[in-house]
Amino acid sequence: MELRSYSPSVGLRCLQIVALLVIAATFARGQTVRWQPDRGTLGIGQTAELQLVFEDCSPDGTPTLPPVPGLSLELVGQSQSWETINLTMTRKVVLNYMARATQRGTVRIPAFEVKSDKGAQRVRAAEFQVGDATVGQSGTSLDSIVQSRLNLPGTGVWAGEVFPLTYTLSIARRFSAQLASNVEWTSTPLAAEEWAKPEMAEVVSGGENHTIVTYRARAMAKAAGQTALKSAQQLVNLQTGTAAFGLFARPTMEQFTITTPPVTLNVKPLPVPAPAAFAGAVGEFTLSSKVVPTSASVGEPITWTLELAGTGNWPDITTLPSRQVSRDFRVVQPQAKRTTKEGFLFEGSLTEDVVLIASKPGTYTLGPVRWSYFDPKAGEYRTLTTETFTVTISPAVAPPAPVATASNTSGVTPPSANASPSPSTTPPPVPGMPRPIPRDPLPGGDREWTPISDLVFWTGTGSSFVALATFWLFLAWRRARITDPLKPRREARERLLAALSKATGYGAAAERNPVLTAFRKETVTLLSLPQSTPSPAQVQRHAQSASADAQTWAALWEEAERALYGADGHLPGDWNTRAEAAVKNFPLRRLSRFSFLRLRNLAPFFACLLIASNLVASAPGAEASVDYRAGRFADAERAWRERVVAEPTDWIARHNLALSLGQQDRWGEAAGHATSAFVQRPTHPAVLWNLAFTLQRAGFSPAEIAPFLGGNPVYHVARILSPTWWTLMLILAVWLLALALGLHLYRTYHPAAVHLRTLAHLIAAAAVILGTLAFASRYLYHTLADPHVAMVWRTAVLRSIPTEAAANQKSSPLAAGLVGIVDKDFLGWRRLKFVNGQTGWVHAADLVPLWQAPSGPLAAPDKSTDNRDRLPKPAAQKAGTL
Repeated sequence: MELRSYSPSVGLRCLQIVALLVIAATFARGQTVRWQPDRGTLGIGQTAELQLVFEDCSPDGTPTLPPVPGLSLELVGQSQSWETINLTMTRKVVLNYMARATQRGTVRIPAFEVKSDKGAQRVRAAEFQVGDATVGQSGTSLDSIVQSRLNLPGTGVWAGEVFPLTYTLSIARRFSAQLASNVEWTSTPLAAEEWAKPEMAEVVSGGENHTIVTYRARAMAKAAGQTALKSAQQLVNLQTGTAAFGLFARPTMEQFTITTPPVTLNVKPLPVPAPAAFAGAVGEFTLSSKVVPTSASVGEPITWTLELAGTGNWPDITTLPSRQVSRDFRVVQPQAKRTTKEGFLFEGSLTEDVVLIASKPGTYTLGPVRWSYFDPKAGEYRTLTTETFTVTISPAVAPPAPVATASNTSGVTPPSANASPSPSTTPPPVPGMPRPIPRDPLPGGDREWTPISDLVFWTGTGSSFVALATFWLFLAWRRARITDPLKPRREARERLLAALSKATGYGAAAERNPVLTAFRKETVTLLSLPQSTPSPAQVQRHAQSASADAQTWAALWEEAERALYGADGHLPGDWNTRAEAAVKNFPLRRLSRFSFLRLRNLAPFFACLLIASNLVASAPGAEASVDYRAGRFADAERAWRERVVAEPTDWIARHNLALSLGQQDRWGEAAGHATSAFVQRPTHPAVLWNLAFTLQRAGFSPAEIAPFLGGNPVYHVARILSPTWWTLMLILAVWLLALALGLHLYRTYHPAAVHLRTLAHLIAAAAVILGTLAFASRYLYHTLADPHVAMVWRTAVLRSIPTEAAANQKSSPLAAGLVGIVDKDFLGWRRLKFVNGQTGWVHAADLVPLWQAPSGPLAAPDKSTDNRDRLPKPAAQKAGTL
């Protein structure tokens, strides 16, 4: 074999060729631009990272992205890298975008073209499914950790009314949240003030601590109707974990966009017709007027100032009411001056100074000026009237130069060219009714029933059916005895025993014949003989079929027949003894104790029984009324308070105690006892008047009481009786319904009683009407019908545990007027349970039980306690961290 030598240059040349092929393949690859990732899922409000990757090219400037509904994209950075895969080298330029989805569903980034250094490149579309956001790797829903909402008045607002608006953000504290932005909210179509500084508090919800951030503002809606408000958004950083950094660990934060759910505001139109002096102002205003000086000479200036101030829709108020002056004055009217409180849009004043220069001496009247506005709290128009000023103009010392009568500027309207300087002929205003004051106390005393508990209620209603069932079984048992097929035979045996026991001897025929005749007659019935004069053989046969002693019965029958109709009339001496023994031993089956349960014997029946007791309470002495009328309100209060402690359901004592407390300006506690008097006796006009009066002076109205004071006719019907009596009416209705059923079933036993059918229908109809009315009325009282209900009569503190010593316990302010159920007590503390499930401890002195006796020897609260000192002071918060 021939061997050839291998040249090294050949191998080097091969390597060069391979390298050239690799480089050519590298640069021969096409340029691409794509999203990474281009599909997947996003969490609503959750920030995610999307990359726009340029391969083998670089962007020419900042790319212009197409608009994507429901998705915001923000460029946050750029990076560049090289990578080699299978001897293929790729250069990448990556643009990092922060993506945030704002709506659920499918979000699609459409395909578009982007400029690069290698020309225009087309980017394929990307599509994502937007669902609930989750926090970190735990998979916990964002909505279970963070919630936000816009809080609006629940009953709607009037057009132009300034109403409070709050934004609340609730965050689970374990995620160490940080606020990443302010609240972003577009108030259109409302006019709103800027959000105030956030208020922070802590609450416990679902066994977990939550931080509550509250922003407050005020807003106004101009147009009436249903107004949909835009959602508010806020960025929040949540700690989703920790990352090691050398010897230290740093928190891992993730940013989320928290969006409030949509809300709709009900804007009510203003009532019509409006007063003639109404110019569109809505709110609370004052109108003042002053004239300086009130005495001047001809040619000297007089300044008439009119000032309007208050809280309301100031953006819509531009002018002051016009004023009328005589043409003898030359009027100089500058521009009105508007002053708005710094940082507030709806608090301000409007002042206008009019300079009057008289041209003639005399006495002139300025005013009054009338101006109308709408009071949203009262829901009615009000008219403000300024006082009237009398101005005296004396002649000038030197004859004044002729003064041309200038035409008045807009805003001051002369009444006529021939107006006289004499006082105005406008009649003075009609005096209004005096301001309400507490009325006279009611005489005597009267106890009301304490609300019936659920146990008593169900016992009362259930007993009707127990009584119905009992009487039903009695009728069935009675019917079973009447329809017993063996009843004639049982009665015949009883008559036989009675006749045999009365027999004393059988010597004479006159003595024995009646007994023997009765024996024959009753034996026919007892043995079910087919004829009245059977033969001894027939008697023996029937006695045998009845499992009786056939021989004995046949012998007794034959001996009795021989004694009655035989020639000798002989009767054995032991016949009576044998006959009595045979009757007693006759095997007659007893009536079963359960025979009444047979279907033919069962029939419903009910007897209505309602025992009403009238509890007469002893009335307190008249000393308290004497003290009240003599002005000794503290003494009257003490006497009526003792009565309330002794008889907490004496509604008259509650009413009079509220009057005496109101005379001492203790309106909060007075409102509590007035509320108690109302729920115990809601029909009394004096009680109803005093309740509305004390609540107005106290400045609060419990949510459970407010509907009863309105114009809803349903609540007017509920006011006819107290909740206790409505409960009794409901029990009575159940008994009446059972009585109607019983009458129907009684008629099945006595078909001849036709009139009972109509009576039963009438009673059933009355029961349904009464039951429906009683159930609905008692339902309207709701919490007030609970015997342990109490009302918070002054601002207090709701605490987690019944002590003030634990400074680290959670507490919450408790507004006056709240109503709750007292379910526990501990020393001087009571635990309240509210309708939303919230519970907490509060001082017993802060409560007025509506049905039970107040706590303490006289249950007098500490009047020296300042409510503000009892509120918890907010703890210092670190800036930027909740």
